Amino acid sequence: MKPLIHHLFFITLTLAITCMSASAQYYPAGLGNSNLALWLTAADPTTLQNPSGSQAANGDFIAKWIDKSGNNHHAVQATSGTQPVLKTNALNGNSAVIFQNTSEYMTGPTGAYQTIVSARTNLGSSYQYLFSSPALTDFSIRYAGSSSTGNVSYTDGPNGNDWCDATGSPSTMWINGVQSLTGTTATHILVDEAASATNNTYSISNTFMSRGMYNNDPVYELIAYSSLLNNTQRRLLENYEAAAWNLESQLPTSGYTIFNPPSAASFNKNLVGIGYTSSTDNVLSNASGATDGLGFSSSSGTSGFLNTAGFLMAAHNGQSNAVISPATIPGVTSATSLSRWNRSWYMQESGGNTSGQVTVNFNFADYNGSSPNPATTYSMLYNATDGSFATGTNSTVSTLSTTVSGGTVSFAVTASNLPNGYYSIVYSTTPVTLPVVISDFTVSGGQQGSAVLDWTIQDGTGIDHFNVEHSTDGNNFSLIGAVQAQTDAPTTQDYTYIDSKPAAGLNYYRLEIVNTDGSLTYSGIRTFDAAANLAVSISMYPIPTTDMLHILTTGTGQLTIAIFDAQGRMISRISGVAGSIVDVPVSNYRPGAYFVQISSAESKYTRSFIKE
Repeated sequence: MKPLIHHLFFITLTLAITCMSASAQYYPAGLGNSNLALWLTAADPTTLQNPSGSQAANGDFIAKWIDKSGNNHHAVQATSGTQPVLKTNALNGNSAVIFQNTSEYMTGPTGAYQTIVSARTNLGSSYQYLFSSPALTDFSIRYAGSSSTGNVSYTDGPNGNDWCDATGSPSTMWINGVQSLTGTTATHILVDEAASATNNTYSISNTFMSRGMYNNDPVYELIAYSSLLNNTQRRLLENYEAAAWNLESQLPTSGYTIFNPPSAASFNKNLVGIGYTSSTDNVLSNASGATDGLGFSSSSGTSGFLNTAGFLMAAHNGQSNAVISPATIPGVTSATSLSRWNRSWYMQESGGNTSGQVTVNFNFADYNGSSPNPATTYSMLYNATDGSFATGTNSTVSTLSTTVSGGTVSFAVTASNLPNGYYSIVYSTTPVTLPVVISDFTVSGGQQGSAVLDWTIQDGTGIDHFNVEHSTDGNNFSLIGAVQAQTDAPTTQDYTYIDSKPAAGLNYYRLEIVNTDGSLTYSGIRTFDAAANLAVSISMYPIPTTDMLHILTTGTGQLTIAIFDAQGRMISRISGVAGSIVDVPVSNYRPGAYFVQISSAESKYTRSFIKE
């Protein structure tokens, strides 16, 4: 498996920004529109029109809610006094369509409506009809409970005219990612399925038995499909709604993959993804014309990332679909007219076969309507901490291949080379000479507790020497040694450096490559746990774990055990005694990678585990 290759890029913003006039293409979760029958979202203010036909302002009545599915299934209400109103900045900075009383409703034309996905809030305390097809009838998605205690309940009866009818089979409704007819919060994500597509008109809210929505009930988004969703499609759509409306906390805390934007209301726009939950429930590829510029594909075969259960998701921050050109990037030589997309995506990989392959697709047609030049050199840009690539460490991703086909540039990548962080694409009309390529960089235990660093250079032309840098926190590095480059060696060169006195616990190493022209590039970071080479034994099981992590150490004395998430935030701290089993409850942890720091009076050790 090839490691991620880090190259130090500092982008000098002596740039011109050019925008294309074409509109970006996108459909919810990047799933395409082959079965998309209706898409109404208050997050797009241009889709909400007042009675005069202009874009609605805060407090305006809404006469038309424009359908973004491409089917022209617009929701309309021409009658004054029965129109809902617009409330801006209702949730996560986005607007909402507010139904003030049971007489307010909207209707739409005939279509095949079978699955409804919605983000909404219930403020009422009795029967309310969110969606009916045929319009204004009892064939409906019907809220039935009281929200006075924060409870959300949908009825499965008393007859078969309700979409969530559970007669003779499990419920076909999900509230906040859980298959149930009852949820626990008034603001929620709903997925509901009918036994078959209705092929009829629809209404939002209802005049049937005066059971329309009321009490200023907001609807944020409503999406309809003409088919049933598999579990992976459903989870991607639930993650799309959660990211867009800042509802991540509503989704399950265990047994469920959640896309977590780096901060609230940032990098949460237009989530796309692929995933695999079982052999029949998978999304292997984003559909063309659905991705807003970035998409993925993977095989479920043994060589694919989706050979095992996992998800790969990304969202952007609403940046314009512009191109920054020229972009001057030190460390990239022999290049002119270097360009970078203005938009970057925060990418999150969860589970899956990390040794398998993923294809990352940059779709120029979806991004700004342009076409890539097959003669141009393309690279994928990565930054762990900054989506503008102005701070932190920029790098290019080590890829297996790069292809240009039609409107798309595709990078085949080993999944382990796609750490969570920010991604974009850079390219030049002339060949780009990238910095030195390091492969097979490893750190292993040597004699008497030493750490042995081994690395291979594919082409050492222009290298003067390597600085070996060390850190105990992964952020602050210091120089501990240097290795002179082999100037008269063959193309492939092997190097070794021994750190005879690594720090107790977890050590971080990286290589600073000093070129003959004075430019610098950096390797990826490798870790070495000194505790693994000592006589102290630490055992943790089961890994992966779901409910309880058991930790057993040798020796005597008191221990302090701290659990950290992947971002370095402490989750919990407990005390224990060496020589006995310490049980750590993890059932409430979100799925993902965690670190255990075990401290005694003399030493500190770090281990990692996966929570499923």
